[in-house]
Amino acid sequence: MAAFRDGRSAVVAADGLPVRRKPTPLEASDLTTRAPHQRPPSPWYSYVAWANLYPVARNDVKGNPDGTLREVQTRPAAELIDAVARALEPDLILVLAGTFWWPFSERLALTGSVGVQRPLLGLGRRHGRPWIIGMHPGGAQRRGRGADAYADRIIAAVERLGP
Repeated sequence: MAAFRDGRSAVVAADGLPVRRKPTPLEASDLTTRAPHQRPPSPWYSYVAWANLYPVARNDVKGNPDGTLREVQTRPAAELIDAVARALEPDLILVLAGTFWWPFSERLALTGSVGVQRPLLGLGRRHGRPWIIGMHPGGAQRRGRGADAYADRIIAAVERLGP
C-alpha cells in the first residue's frame, strides 16, 4: 500500500513509531526513481506504508496462511486494509499480492475496473482513490518479469488511472 501524501507521516509521527524497511524484489525506490516528476521531496520510505494482507500466518511455513487460518482472517483483514487506506489518504493503493488478492476482491470491490496485462491483475478505484493490484514481486520475478519492467508497468498504470 503506497501513500504519497502526509497521511502515513502523520500517523507515524503521532505514535512516535520507528520506520522499518523491508526489502522486496520490487522496491518503492524502483518506482520513485523511474517517475521523478511524481517523487515527493523526501526519502521514499517516508511516504510509503506497507502491510501484509493477512496479519497472522503459520510460524512453520513462509508466506500467507491457508485453510481455516486464512478463512477466519479474510473479512476482518479486508476491513483493516480498507480502514488503513482511508485513514492514510493515499494518492495510490498498490497491492502486490498475486492470487492472495482474490478473496479480498469481493470485499474491496473496485469501480471502473479496466483490463490489464500481467504482472498486473486489476486496476480501478475505491472511495475515489486509485488501486492497482498486481502479482507479488517474487512471483513476477520467477515468471521472468523483472523489477524494471514491473515498475514501468505500474507507472504506466498510475498514469492511465489519472488523478
